Amino acid sequence: MLGELPDPQPAPGEVRVKYAFRNQSDRHEIARGWDGSTEMPFPRVIPHQDGAGVIDKVGAGVPQARIGERVMDL
Repeated sequence: MLGELPDPQPAPGEVRVKYAFRNQSDRHEIARGWDGSTEMPFPRVIPHQDGAGVIDKVGAGVPQARIGERVMDL
């Protein structure tokens, strides 16, 4: 089943990233969608292998100055 989730909130020591780029294989997975013809491998699947974006929110213990910082996850 496809659906929407609330925006995640960063826990202490974490940051939230607004993505500007996702891995090409993630794009294909998202575009292909899930048609229900096969069983989902996990109860909840959120495509993400690597990407790049900007920190848009920080959790407790993370300096507010990190907001706006460009990051990349490989």
